[in-house]
Amino acid sequence: MLEQGEHLYASNFGGLWTDRIDALELLAHRVNNGQINQDQEYLLRQWIENGYVILEGAVDETLCSELARELATIFEGGSETVLYQDPEAPPGIAKTVPPGLPAERMRLVDLYGASRLAADVLTSPAITEFLRIVFDEAPLCFQGLTFEQGSGQGLHQDTAYVVVDKPLELAAAWVALEDIQEGSGELMYVDGSHRLPDWNFGGNSKHWDPTLHGQDSHTDWSKWLIRKSEELGLEKKIFRPKQGDVFIWSADLVHGGSPVGDKNLSRRSMVGHYCPVGRVPHYFNYLPSQTAKVPYKNGFFSSSYYQLSHTTFEITEKKIGKFRNFFSRR
Repeated sequence: MLEQGEHLYASNFGGLWTDRIDALELLAHRVNNGQINQDQEYLLRQWIENGYVILEGAVDETLCSELARELATIFEGGSETVLYQDPEAPPGIAKTVPPGLPAERMRLVDLYGASRLAADVLTSPAITEFLRIVFDEAPLCFQGLTFEQGSGQGLHQDTAYVVVDKPLELAAAWVALEDIQEGSGELMYVDGSHRLPDWNFGGNSKHWDPTLHGQDSHTDWSKWLIRKSEELGLEKKIFRPKQGDVFIWSADLVHGGSPVGDKNLSRRSMVGHYCPVGRVPHYFNYLPSQTAKVPYKNGFFSSSYYQLSHTTFEITEKKIGKFRNFFSRR
């Protein structure tokens, strides 16, 4: 294993222990010490080498079905507590869901702040157990996105948009709330792309700030992701899971939403973005009232939209939630 004074990580931005150059050696050491069992070793080897793991049947199907029904009801009947983002609106603007909201490209934000079911899905034991191993501490879910239909989002890396104080100490979990059908805008990803060279916005940042870096730099980065992946022979794949399957990916894995071939198909799914509980999500720096890290089951939650507290999940169980449009208060 490498010594502390040597260059430990593939990226200049550091990372988790699984991002170290000698990660496979560290994995073997943990297995030999009894810290990691054989099933976990198999998953962690995939994670280190490919940048993701697939956990089949990781979330209870009944829980997924209940949340899928709740999701359909929200889009049909609206909600005074649930918030959504229009992809055409400026970043950060969220509104309560009106009745009959068209589902195309819309996403609900931090639904766990208004739904106990959503909180239960994102803290399912298989998810939090795996993240606890790669984080070496409890996971903090600090952002959630929930979809009725495919997002259609182009290939990207989360580190450009989802920001923590240590940019590569980040992971995401995508949960299929129903069987995902071909043509519904399935999740796509580029195998092994988490090891692409660093792209530095403005010369020193993994986070794209449109004010500082401009749209041209974003366009150049988007094209580079595809070109560089093709140059390295990395394969683009489609994830077409069954209900309850989970796809967990590391911070820099290139992924996106396939084009929606049939707009009549739903793609009910939920994404949670997580970091180790000791890390600091970016919005903590400019929203001091939103810095609560609320324990729940085997993890923690925070939100830039909802006022979470130790009683939040008692409240959401009764479908009463408090929210704020943080963009208007920045």
